[in-house]
Amino acid sequence: MRRLRDLVITSVVIIGAIAVQTPLLSAGGATDISSVDPVAGPRAVDFIWSPSQPEIGETVLFEIHGADMVDSATWDFGDQGCSGFQQHTTCTDDPWFDCLLAAYQYASGGTRIVRLTVVVDGNTILVQPKLLTVQNSGSCPQSCLYNLSPTSESFPTEGGAGSVSVVANQPDCPWTATSAYGWINITSGSSGVGNGIVEYLVTYNSTCCYRSGTMVIAGKVFTVNQAPAEGCQPIFCDGFDSGDPSRWSDTGP
Repeated sequence: MRRLRDLVITSVVIIGAIAVQTPLLSAGGATDISSVDPVAGPRAVDFIWSPSQPEIGETVLFEIHGADMVDSATWDFGDQGCSGFQQHTTCTDDPWFDCLLAAYQYASGGTRIVRLTVVVDGNTILVQPKLLTVQNSGSCPQSCLYNLSPTSESFPTEGGAGSVSVVANQPDCPWTATSAYGWINITSGSSGVGNGIVEYLVTYNSTCCYRSGTMVIAGKVFTVNQAPAEGCQPIFCDGFDSGDPSRWSDTGP
């Protein structure tokens, strides 16, 4: 039985007004490429990838060879990708990105035909297509989604304890909870996996300032509001939420 890498499939590539017959090879075959451009003449442009036989969901890094830079690179990766990856993509060169690299994750196993068209110095080059084999193992990385309940809470001057429920769409989705405010203290649930509960404590507010602070839980913002001290004219203070008394415009009744 002939191995897949030994297969040679003939294809016809049309470049401008010139038809060039090129072999379609797998990564394991020889790579003798002569993509002919009617203006620039013969140009050896090729691409490779790693790993050579990826699993489903494994990141494959494609790299263009034979050109120091390209004006654009248009890829057809041959089959649908995992969430966030498009089968057909075009990269346009800019000062911060040179389009010589492309990453992809395949959503299913099997043999795929990968095609690439590049524009170099204004000339379009159809690069020789290749066969890529995706193993029938692995899976696409899960896409974790989270919801908070509730999404905010208000407290009196005295403060108090509160809790937030984290609901994840997958049982093994990780998350963390942080607070940048000294008067909002997380007492449990600073991290978790799947569904969980974050418990926190709001301290006494001795100022005449309404204050509002936030926690970031599973990438989402939870807001905590607190009333000012009793017996004073409530005001909105610059810097009250950071807990920095030097920026309070009023600090007492």
